[in-house]
Amino acid sequence: KTVPQSDLDSLADLHKLPLFIRSASGKGVGWVKAQAQRMKAQVVFIDYLQLLAASKAKDRYQQITSISIGLHEFAQTTGILVIALAQLNYTIGDIDGNTSKIIDSINKAKAQRADLVIFAEQAVSGTPAFDLLRKTTFLELCEDALVEIASCCDGIAAIVGLPILTREGTISAAALIQDRKVLRYVGKKYITARREMGFLVQGSGCETITICGERVAVIVGDDLSRTSNFDKSVDLILSINARRFGKGMMTYRYNTMHDLAYVES
Repeated sequence: KTVPQSDLDSLADLHKLPLFIRSASGKGVGWVKAQAQRMKAQVVFIDYLQLLAASKAKDRYQQITSISIGLHEFAQTTGILVIALAQLNYTIGDIDGNTSKIIDSINKAKAQRADLVIFAEQAVSGTPAFDLLRKTTFLELCEDALVEIASCCDGIAAIVGLPILTREGTISAAALIQDRKVLRYVGKKYITARREMGFLVQGSGCETITICGERVAVIVGDDLSRTSNFDKSVDLILSINARRFGKGMMTYRYNTMHDLAYVES
């Protein structure tokens, strides 16, 4: 397949950024620490954890636990928030199945000593749910599932996407869970996908909340491309989105991030 020139231009721009990619396959946590400190990295992404070398424990679970503990201790000494991204395939309408996947990922994230785990927009319901978003019983089941999910969030925070019924209608929301409680919802403001028009109404849009001591701006869906003025006290921007990938999407997302990003001189 031919790569669009606009995508190649975006890659060229990325090449100019202080972004370093290292092959860590077979390397240990100590090597990751040394590389991060040498490059004075402010953010470290590891994809994926299982490629790192671990202790001599025969059990793979014990090896991953050892890696996770080492990385978490490193994060604590540097004040870095440890975030787990749950990349899952959700089934439309299968609330029980989706909930089971979410809870399983929460337990894995806890075992890996993450502070926060993030799930996709409308993870509980699956998307596009179309007419299901108009059914009160279905929406109530989604909220019941969220309570079950929250009961598993001891020692970890979570952001979970689901549809929520309000007085104005159904919104696509990000639920913030901490200490086994659903603390608040952040609703999507801009309904841009045709498959959602007529089924969802506008929410309040981006909100700044505190997660694990960090000031975090939480955004749902395409609100990210329509939000320009963030509180300068924000440490992190988290966006959950169920938008399908398409041609030119890489350029679109890069340009959006480029316009929002800023650096300290």
